[in-house]
Amino acid sequence: MENLRAMTIKPRKTKGNTRMPKPKQRTRKTPVTQEIQEIPVTATPKPRMSITPKPRMSITPKPRMSITPKPRTRKIQTQVQTPVTPRPQTRPKDIAFLFLTYDDILHDKTKEFIENQPVYVNAKNPVKMNYIVKNYPTKWGAKSIVDATIKLLELAYQNGHEWFVLLAYDVYPLVSFGEFKNFMKYQTKSMFNVIKQHENEWKASQWWILCRRDVETILSRHAEYDDYLTKIKYTITGAWDELYFLSLLKYVSPTYSFLEYKTVYTEWMQNSQQSHPVTYNKILPFDLEKMKGSFFLRKTTPTFTMEPFLLRERLVIKIYGDQTRNYAPEDDVILVSMVDVPDDLKAKCLYIYHSHHSSVYINVLEILERVPVYLWKEVVVLTETCNTVPVFNKSELERCALPRMPLSSPKQFYALDNAFLYSPYKIAFLFLTIGDINQPNVWTEYFKNNHKVSIYTHAKVPDKIVTPWLKDSVIPTQVDTAWGRITNAYYHLFQEAMKDEDNIKFVTISESCIPLKRFDLFYEKMLEDVRTSYVRFMEPSRYDIEERIETQVGYEMYAPFIKHYARMCLSRYHVTKLLEKSFDFFNEMHVGDEFFLTLLHLKPGVDFVKDFEITYDNWEEHEKYKKLTAEINKLKEQQKKDNSFLIEDKIRIKKALRKEASNNPRTYVTIGIKELDEALNKESFFWRKFPAGPLPWTNEILTLDKKTQIQPIIAKRRAENKRH
Repeated sequence: MENLRAMTIKPRKTKGNTRMPKPKQRTRKTPVTQEIQEIPVTATPKPRMSITPKPRMSITPKPRMSITPKPRTRKIQTQVQTPVTPRPQTRPKDIAFLFLTYDDILHDKTKEFIENQPVYVNAKNPVKMNYIVKNYPTKWGAKSIVDATIKLLELAYQNGHEWFVLLAYDVYPLVSFGEFKNFMKYQTKSMFNVIKQHENEWKASQWWILCRRDVETILSRHAEYDDYLTKIKYTITGAWDELYFLSLLKYVSPTYSFLEYKTVYTEWMQNSQQSHPVTYNKILPFDLEKMKGSFFLRKTTPTFTMEPFLLRERLVIKIYGDQTRNYAPEDDVILVSMVDVPDDLKAKCLYIYHSHHSSVYINVLEILERVPVYLWKEVVVLTETCNTVPVFNKSELERCALPRMPLSSPKQFYALDNAFLYSPYKIAFLFLTIGDINQPNVWTEYFKNNHKVSIYTHAKVPDKIVTPWLKDSVIPTQVDTAWGRITNAYYHLFQEAMKDEDNIKFVTISESCIPLKRFDLFYEKMLEDVRTSYVRFMEPSRYDIEERIETQVGYEMYAPFIKHYARMCLSRYHVTKLLEKSFDFFNEMHVGDEFFLTLLHLKPGVDFVKDFEITYDNWEEHEKYKKLTAEINKLKEQQKKDNSFLIEDKIRIKKALRKEASNNPRTYVTIGIKELDEALNKESFFWRKFPAGPLPWTNEILTLDKKTQIQPIIAKRRAENKRH
């Protein structure tokens, strides 16, 4: 640089002018020198070789006229700015596909996807293919699969590819090659789908995408890592190809980073161990939603198709084992298999779940939770030796659990001749509204694909209902309702919901409620004991006794009166008893919905009743109510001594204020962190009151389990607000 600097500041002598240029001229020349000095830093690695004395000889005697022309100046500036504002890679990157197969690649659609692309195959039983085919010995789950993969990487790396995609023989593309290529040209990091991590061990899906830099690391350091593994063994359970590659890269560089991405969609059971993931033969619309983002699907059968098909009325979950003989399905079938399945049977089923004998019924229950069984009118489980579906008559059968399940397991089946009719307990949601519900989108998401709910609606003005599923749930008997007079509507909602024998709990919901926690948490809590009802109890106030109870004719026969929240979750056990009573007294009583359980004289902790706030109401003005009550009582004492018009008028005004305070919990127009934190820490599963229209937090509430999860949502909201 010193030589360069000396060369660039030396002025050139010309005829008729032997003096140095004027200072003003010298300062004009300085920017050119600075621009030339920046070139070695940003554009070329060797500045001395890139700038030669010869161009400097072309500078004219007049420095002002010798300033570099604008085109050259712009070129230098572009070279300086390029590293500062990098642009996405726009050219297609060279992608190599590596396959581990038994023989050929299974699907024609996959072959179309990789057509004209570099493909490397390691086949156990090689067949003639238009790819580079090798036959390195492999054994499932063993180190030999890793060794074979490394040899394929060596072959592909020598041919200069940028990306290396590892796939199984039975993968099926979920996107087009154009979509895949467009995604890849903007990537810079390798992609792994992590399953588990412990210290320096990383278990990930064996199907990954590696960049060239990481392949170079693997090829140059795998021998060293193999030696390391002779001293330190893996502690995480898994196949070699799941544990090896990401752990190696983390071994070489503990700070190594990658892109967490599920390149190949595979589905495993969560409650038991399996040797293989779920095998797909057909696909349902809800499957595509799960697979979004992945490029390929496995495992698949030879007859796998993504074409839509017509569902039958019944779904059969068939346990398939070595004692199964001549099973010929006539319905939509899901196999839970403990042995290899013949190809002709594979072609007739939807999915195959691979199971060990000890966990077969655990897997059946998990399948029933995963699959949208509401798509079929009937769902039946057939044992290993049962091949035909009997005719079930629920009225003649008793509920039971599946075989080999704990005694505490929910009784969600009816058994007959080694077959089990699936009939899960359901929770009946009883909506009492004026017209439509205020937050239909939140409730629609809450009930989405849910076969464990029944919905019943009583609306004051049914024609105002817009939400389709709410409109479909309107009960046939509609009665007059008004504020504080809704018990007759409750009676008919209970009566209609009781007609479905699977409804085991009945929760009352108003139009201004929203779900506060996920349905699965609510369902699990409600099924802890099928006979238990959940009611929040209160003490009747003096106002309740004097103005609401004692003003009713014949109130003495119902004493003692019980006050409770109007929103509750009653069990079938208690609703059965309740419908044997007459609601007439409470239909005429103002705010009878807070007293009608007096008919059963329920008490907390007695006869399967729990004091529990199902729906959270924010009675923040309750203290105001208590204060007004104390003031009214004080005025009444004064009235006994001085029955003046002034005192009477003060009592009237304060009663009106107290009524407003006591009858209206807070209505949330906006929700802040304080309110959300308070609500999530309640035991409740629902929250009110919310008006119609968009609210800032309601979509996220359904995903929250702990209050520590609130902070990321706040950050997300703030970022969105800044963008807008």
